[in-house]
Amino acid sequence: MILGIDPSTFVEQQRIAKSKYYKDGKEINPFVEFKKNGVTHLRLRIWNNPYDEEGNSYLAGTCNVQSTIELHNMVKEYGFKYIIDFHYSDFWADPAKQYLPKAWANYTLDELVKAVYDFTKESLIALKNAGLDVEFVQIGNEITNGMCWPLGALTDDKKSSYDAIARIITSGIKAAKEVYPEVKEILHLERSYDQPTYREYISNMLERNVPIDIVTHSGTIHSKNISRTWIWSKENSIFQL
Repeated sequence: MILGIDPSTFVEQQRIAKSKYYKDGKEINPFVEFKKNGVTHLRLRIWNNPYDEEGNSYLAGTCNVQSTIELHNMVKEYGFKYIIDFHYSDFWADPAKQYLPKAWANYTLDELVKAVYDFTKESLIALKNAGLDVEFVQIGNEITNGMCWPLGALTDDKKSSYDAIARIITSGIKAAKEVYPEVKEILHLERSYDQPTYREYISNMLERNVPIDIVTHSGTIHSKNISRTWIWSKENSIFQL
């Protein structure tokens, strides 16, 4: 069984707050406890350039390739595998916002597709050179409404929208598999209760030959709308709480 956690903010918390963790009144290394309790994978998000024009961090982890490698160097003795979550944005990407990185703001769709390929490949090469065992790559974060807006937004013109989304995702997958040939690709959606949306989205990706391996679903355990009846998966589904 795969059991994962997302410690993307850990490095920044240590640097700014020097956070400490306790169990039964004794200070502990949380990653030792994770390993003891069966955690096998770390899911780490990557933003393109999480700094403003004056060089100030957006915080929330300042998650980029450098912070990912830094965390790996802190925990590599424990043998975790990795899930890399590319947002293709300078900060959080989610259903309400999928903003392009500042450097990509004026790109055409063709330029965006190439940029996704280049950024994905360059990032993963850096991670591989640093020794990360990447088993899963997530191309986009909660992309039910599309990704890399406006070029990859899901609009009323759904055929053109899905064409663009498929091109972007496929470009990222191609880059990932050139660096980690055995990596599995994650399609990450949300609204896990909305099966018609999932059926439409996944069907459109498969029709465009997007090589999806796994579908992941965001949700909250207190939501009365959560459904655990999944409609499609090549191997399995992962439910993100």
